[in-house]
Amino acid sequence: MWLDEDRQGRTEKLGIRFITPYSGFTVDDIKQQSIGLGGALFVVLELNDRTRDDIALYVRTQSYCQLQTKSAMPESRRRIIDSHERGNTERGRVVRDELGQAVAAAELVHNGTVIAIGGGPAKDRVHSALQVVIESLYNRINESRGVATMKEADLARLLRDENTFDLDVASTLDQLADTVTVQVRNAKVRQLNSTVGSLVDTFAEPPFGWSMTAVLAAIAHAVKIGRIELVLDTRKLVRSEIAAELRNTKKQRLIDVKEVQEQIRRKYGNCRASTRSSPRRATDHRPPTN
Repeated sequence: MWLDEDRQGRTEKLGIRFITPYSGFTVDDIKQQSIGLGGALFVVLELNDRTRDDIALYVRTQSYCQLQTKSAMPESRRRIIDSHERGNTERGRVVRDELGQAVAAAELVHNGTVIAIGGGPAKDRVHSALQVVIESLYNRINESRGVATMKEADLARLLRDENTFDLDVASTLDQLADTVTVQVRNAKVRQLNSTVGSLVDTFAEPPFGWSMTAVLAAIAHAVKIGRIELVLDTRKLVRSEIAAELRNTKKQRLIDVKEVQEQIRRKYGNCRASTRSSPRRATDHRPPTN
């Protein structure tokens, strides 16, 4: 989160930037600044004079009380400071209410555009605006919605031959398996090795935003339908052990993911070539001898 030009906490791909009148920026300024910052929601606040005065008085009183409590003082002085602190606590509640009203009426800007969010409580407006930001930044997140209810405990069931998932889940798994396979293939073209851990990281990033469970389910399904294979310490994992190994986060970066479709096609082609090159056995039409 940001407050004007100051970052509060660590940098994240998705964040909220509160812009106050103290920054000197207008809504048009923020629209220009926000272009290209796909993961940022700018909340442009309009504070009236009363709110500004309340904020200034709250900050000054808090600083004064904190400074005074660092040194020894007579009891009479202590009672005065306590009275100031109690009054400032109540003033803080008023300021928070006023800021909430300001957020409820704020302009919400994303990537050069004011987001059209109707009225309502501040929290609901910001939440709705963040959904717009998320769907813009992670514009392929809906591809994994069909497996949103799956849990890691479902991986073993997924890897069994019987199909116990509904049609929507099965269709989603087919699509995700295709996407994972293409990612593995493209990485190989770039001479990069794919691991379970690297795939989890890749699909957590924009434009995907998939959960770890969704990625593991996609990998497991791709193994089941013969698109990829998993290799740990040069040994190909068999289906019965894959679920447990996928859930082991300490091993995810050690499990190599390899596409097998090309290998299967080559093997099948060799078998056909071998069949064509083999001489046919002539049919013997002679009658049997006694």
